[in-house]
Amino acid sequence: SPICGGARTVAYIAGRVLLGRTTEPTGRRRWRWSSAVDLSMFNDSDYCDATSAAGSITRIAASEDYPVIFLDDGLIVGQPWGMDASSTDPWLWRPIASGGAAPVGPRAWVSVPGQIFFLGPDDVYAFSPLKRTEKGDYVVQPTKCAVRDLFIGNAYRNRTIMRYDPFNARVVVAFPDNTLTYKDIFSWNFGENEWSHRGP
Repeated sequence: SPICGGARTVAYIAGRVLLGRTTEPTGRRRWRWSSAVDLSMFNDSDYCDATSAAGSITRIAASEDYPVIFLDDGLIVGQPWGMDASSTDPWLWRPIASGGAAPVGPRAWVSVPGQIFFLGPDDVYAFSPLKRTEKGDYVVQPTKCAVRDLFIGNAYRNRTIMRYDPFNARVVVAFPDNTLTYKDIFSWNFGENEWSHRGP
Protein backbone atom coordinates (compact mmCIF):
# COMPACT_ATOMS: atom_id res chain seq x y z
CA SER A 1 0.00 0.00 0.00
CA PRO A 2 1.47 3.45 -0.92
CA ILE A 3 0.37 4.98 2.39
CA CYS A 4 2.68 2.56 4.23
CA GLY A 5 5.80 3.20 2.21
CA GLY A 6 9.18 3.25 3.94
CA ALA A 7 8.04 1.99 7.36
CA ARG A 8 10.99 1.84 9.78
CA THR A 9 9.61 -0.89 12.03
CA VAL A 10 7.28 -3.85 11.41
CA ALA A 11 5.62 -6.34 13.76
CA TYR A 12 3.08 -9.15 13.53
CA ILE A 13 0.73 -9.02 16.52
CA ALA A 14 -2.60 -10.75 17.18
CA GLY A 15 -3.13 -11.69 13.55
CA ARG A 16 -2.31 -8.28 12.07
CA VAL A 17 0.73 -6.53 10.65
CA LEU A 18 1.69 -3.25 12.32
CA LEU A 19 3.90 -0.68 10.62
CA GLY A 20 5.56 2.24 12.35
CA ARG A 21 7.23 5.46 11.23
CA THR A 22 6.07 5.55 7.64
CA THR A 23 6.99 8.17 5.02
CA GLU A 24 3.71 10.07 5.46
CA PRO A 25 3.93 13.74 6.55
CA THR A 26 3.27 12.75 10.17
CA GLY A 27 4.80 9.32 9.73
CA ARG A 28 7.54 9.59 12.36
CA ARG A 29 4.85 9.41 15.09
CA ARG A 30 2.31 7.27 13.20
CA TRP A 31 1.64 3.54 13.17
CA ARG A 32 -0.79 1.57 11.02
CA TRP A 33 -2.34 -1.88 11.22
CA SER A 34 -3.51 -4.25 8.53
CA SER A 35 -6.79 -6.02 8.02
CA ALA A 36 -7.04 -9.33 9.89
CA VAL A 37 -8.47 -10.92 6.73
CA ASP A 38 -5.83 -9.68 4.28
CA LEU A 39 -2.49 -8.78 5.85
CA SER A 40 -1.50 -6.79 2.76
CA MET A 41 -4.53 -4.48 3.06
CA PHE A 42 -4.08 -1.22 5.00
CA ASN A 43 -7.15 1.02 5.09
CA ASP A 44 -6.63 4.77 5.01
CA SER A 45 -8.34 5.23 8.39
CA ASP A 46 -6.58 2.41 10.27
CA TYR A 47 -3.83 4.35 11.97
CA CYS A 48 -2.95 6.23 15.15
CA ASP A 49 -0.63 9.16 15.85
CA ALA A 50 1.24 9.57 19.11
CA THR A 51 -0.03 12.66 20.93
CA SER A 52 1.37 11.92 24.41
CA ALA A 53 4.97 12.22 23.24
CA ALA A 54 6.75 14.47 20.79
CA GLY A 55 9.42 12.01 19.70
CA SER A 56 9.67 9.52 16.86
CA ILE A 57 8.74 5.83 16.80
CA THR A 58 11.77 3.60 17.21
CA ARG A 59 10.23 0.13 17.50
CA ILE A 60 6.96 -1.79 17.74
CA ALA A 61 7.08 -4.66 20.22
CA ALA A 62 4.49 -6.87 21.88
CA SER A 63 3.60 -8.68 25.07
CA GLU A 64 1.14 -11.39 24.05
CA ASP A 65 -1.65 -9.58 22.10
CA TYR A 66 -0.70 -6.15 23.48
CA PRO A 67 1.33 -4.01 21.04
CA VAL A 68 3.84 -1.63 22.58
CA ILE A 69 4.90 1.45 20.62
CA PHE A 70 8.37 2.64 21.61
CA LEU A 71 9.14 6.28 20.91
CA ASP A 72 12.42 7.95 21.75
CA ASP A 73 10.68 9.84 24.56
CA GLY A 74 7.81 7.60 25.69
CA LEU A 75 5.76 4.43 25.33
CA ILE A 76 2.21 3.59 24.25
CA VAL A 77 0.41 0.28 24.76
CA GLY A 78 -2.50 -1.13 22.78
CA GLN A 79 -5.25 -2.62 24.92
CA PRO A 80 -7.24 -5.24 22.94
CA TRP A 81 -10.92 -4.40 22.70
CA GLY A 82 -12.14 -5.52 19.26
CA MET A 83 -10.07 -8.39 17.95
CA ASP A 84 -12.72 -9.73 15.57
CA ALA A 85 -11.87 -9.68 11.87
CA SER A 86 -14.37 -6.91 11.03
CA SER A 87 -13.09 -4.43 13.62
CA THR A 88 -11.15 -1.46 12.30
CA ASP A 89 -9.94 -0.43 15.77
CA PRO A 90 -8.67 -3.62 17.41
CA TRP A 91 -6.81 -1.79 20.19
CA LEU A 92 -7.43 1.07 22.57
CA TRP A 93 -4.18 3.03 22.65
CA ARG A 94 -3.03 4.27 26.04
CA PRO A 95 0.15 6.18 27.01
CA ILE A 96 2.35 4.62 29.68
CA ALA A 97 3.51 6.67 32.66
CA SER A 98 7.26 6.28 32.12
CA GLY A 99 8.40 9.78 33.00
CA GLY A 100 9.84 10.11 29.51
CA ALA A 101 11.98 6.98 29.88
CA ALA A 102 12.29 4.96 26.67
CA PRO A 103 14.72 2.41 25.20
CA VAL A 104 18.12 3.92 24.41
CA GLY A 105 18.52 1.78 21.30
CA PRO A 106 16.62 -0.44 18.86
CA ARG A 107 17.72 -3.64 20.67
CA ALA A 108 17.66 -2.25 24.21
CA TRP A 109 14.43 -4.03 25.15
CA VAL A 110 13.13 -7.55 25.56
CA SER A 111 9.74 -9.19 25.94
CA VAL A 112 9.32 -11.95 28.53
CA PRO A 113 6.08 -13.73 29.48
CA GLY A 114 3.76 -11.03 30.83
CA GLN A 115 6.40 -8.27 30.97
CA ILE A 116 8.65 -6.02 28.92
CA PHE A 117 12.07 -4.84 30.08
CA PHE A 118 13.94 -1.95 28.49
CA LEU A 119 17.10 0.02 29.13
CA GLY A 120 16.30 3.68 29.72
CA PRO A 121 18.65 6.63 30.25
CA ASP A 122 19.59 5.70 33.83
CA ASP A 123 18.18 2.26 34.68
CA VAL A 124 16.54 -0.87 33.33
CA TYR A 125 12.76 -0.52 33.56
CA ALA A 126 9.98 -3.10 33.55
CA PHE A 127 6.23 -2.98 33.04
CA SER A 128 3.39 -5.36 32.35
CA PRO A 129 0.69 -4.59 29.76
CA LEU A 130 -1.43 -7.11 31.68
CA LYS A 131 -1.43 -5.08 34.92
CA ARG A 132 -2.84 -1.65 35.66
CA THR A 133 -3.40 0.50 38.72
CA GLU A 134 -6.82 1.01 40.30
CA LYS A 135 -7.15 4.12 38.13
CA GLY A 136 -6.47 2.04 35.02
CA ASP A 137 -2.95 3.34 34.39
CA TYR A 138 0.03 1.37 33.16
CA VAL A 139 3.12 2.01 35.27
CA VAL A 140 6.80 1.56 34.48
CA GLN A 141 9.00 0.50 37.39
CA PRO A 142 12.80 0.91 37.69
CA THR A 143 14.64 -2.31 38.55
CA LYS A 144 17.67 -0.65 40.24
CA CYS A 145 20.27 -1.86 37.78
CA ALA A 146 23.60 -0.07 38.36
CA VAL A 147 24.09 1.14 34.81
CA ARG A 148 24.33 4.91 35.26
CA ASP A 149 28.15 4.96 35.58
CA LEU A 150 28.53 2.87 32.44
CA PHE A 151 26.63 5.49 30.46
CA ILE A 152 28.95 8.37 31.31
CA GLY A 153 30.93 9.10 28.18
CA ASN A 154 29.79 5.89 26.45
CA ALA A 155 29.20 6.80 22.82
CA TYR A 156 27.97 3.30 21.97
CA ARG A 157 25.14 2.80 24.47
CA ASN A 158 22.54 2.77 21.70
CA ARG A 159 24.10 -0.57 20.66
CA THR A 160 23.08 -2.21 23.94
CA ILE A 161 21.50 -5.65 23.51
CA MET A 162 18.89 -7.26 25.79
CA ARG A 163 17.87 -10.91 25.57
CA TYR A 164 15.58 -13.29 27.44
CA ASP A 165 17.14 -16.56 28.60
CA PRO A 166 14.17 -18.83 29.43
CA PHE A 167 16.36 -21.82 30.31
CA ASN A 168 18.00 -19.90 33.16
CA ALA A 169 14.96 -17.70 33.90
CA ARG A 170 16.82 -14.44 33.43
CA VAL A 171 17.12 -11.26 31.35
CA VAL A 172 20.60 -10.49 30.05
CA VAL A 173 21.85 -6.98 29.18
CA ALA A 174 25.09 -6.58 27.22
CA PHE A 175 26.73 -3.13 27.22
CA PRO A 176 29.05 -2.22 24.34
CA ASP A 177 32.67 -1.27 24.86
CA ASN A 178 33.05 -0.24 21.24
CA THR A 179 31.42 -1.04 17.90
CA LEU A 180 32.47 -4.71 18.11
CA THR A 181 32.81 -5.92 21.70
CA TYR A 182 30.63 -6.13 24.79
CA LYS A 183 32.40 -6.33 28.16
CA ASP A 184 29.78 -5.54 30.79
CA ILE A 185 27.02 -8.10 31.24
CA PHE A 186 24.12 -7.69 33.67
CA SER A 187 21.67 -10.51 34.44
CA TRP A 188 18.25 -10.20 36.09
CA ASN A 189 17.36 -13.42 37.89
CA PHE A 190 13.60 -13.85 38.21
CA GLY A 191 13.94 -16.18 41.18
CA GLU A 192 15.98 -13.65 43.17
CA ASN A 193 14.55 -10.46 41.59
CA GLU A 194 17.93 -8.78 41.53
CA TRP A 195 20.78 -7.99 39.18
CA SER A 196 24.18 -9.62 38.97
CA HIS A 197 27.14 -8.15 37.07
CA ARG A 198 30.04 -9.58 35.15
CA GLY A 199 32.59 -7.27 33.64
CA PRO A 200 36.08 -5.82 33.83
